[in-house]
Amino acid sequence: MSRKVLSPFVVILLLSLPTAAGEKRNDADLARQLREQVFTATTAVDAASDDTVYPNTPCFAGEIKCGETKTGRVSVDSCEANDIYAVGYLFKGTQGQKVTITGRSPEFAATVILGDGRAGQNAIYAQHDVFVDGATARISDFPLPYTGDYFVIITPLEEVEFGDYVLTLTCTSAPPPTNCSPVCTPNANTACMLNDRFRVTMTWNDPGASLSGNGRIITYADARPVTDPVNGEISESTFWSMYSHDPNSLEALVRMIRGNNSFWVFVTGFASAEYTVTVQDTRTCATWQRTTPFGSKEKITDFNAFPFP
Repeated sequence: MSRKVLSPFVVILLLSLPTAAGEKRNDADLARQLREQVFTATTAVDAASDDTVYPNTPCFAGEIKCGETKTGRVSVDSCEANDIYAVGYLFKGTQGQKVTITGRSPEFAATVILGDGRAGQNAIYAQHDVFVDGATARISDFPLPYTGDYFVIITPLEEVEFGDYVLTLTCTSAPPPTNCSPVCTPNANTACMLNDRFRVTMTWNDPGASLSGNGRIITYADARPVTDPVNGEISESTFWSMYSHDPNSLEALVRMIRGNNSFWVFVTGFASAEYTVTVQDTRTCATWQRTTPFGSKEKITDFNAFPFP
């Protein structure tokens, strides 16, 4: 594989690798160093007995598909960020698919990660750590928030650890498309944005407080859409609360803009709760959905959420 193909995937993957303490790495100097790395794919090796000797596996090890098991070895030839080593695979998923990822190594306590694989995005959607060598780390039945590229990553939990691994990806089929109404009707839990074309909803879950529900819209008199004479509303923001005991507390913001060649979506959360924002185009029934994991407070930016017209 050429460096031109590998570099963006490698950079996105490693910008978000966890430390041993579970924090995310996001170092600009590290990203520049990673851009200089060149890795080559190794010949796939089928899983055999525990005595199988695996080749050292590079940072980006190619594509993994539903139903596949990959074997390899985390080594000094793999990704490295502050003494944490890792191997990543590219996975092409479909919105609504549920994926299960398992990873284990007889030589280290494993972490498996599901991350955004698109250029310009570095979100981590799911992660599971184990603390015993040989135990299986597992992400179970995670619903994919969009159709496109993802990273499946396996890494030792601790610094400067190496070893053989087995990584498996299984998938269930995406649900059939749901019907949508050509008319958006706003209510306490539904926003109609950009000339009422886009239907926006939010669900949330706070496992720390054992609470969940639908986001509720907070209305501000001065928060009016930006308009122009040709396209009408071209920029609009909606404000969301979550907790019933504090209904006027701003917990998330969703902004949509009619961009140069597509509709843009921006999401910013202020609460620690996991939340999912769903935007549906009432003209085409196309649906955009993103989930922010519990505790992350990540900002979501998508300049290609919906195409024109």
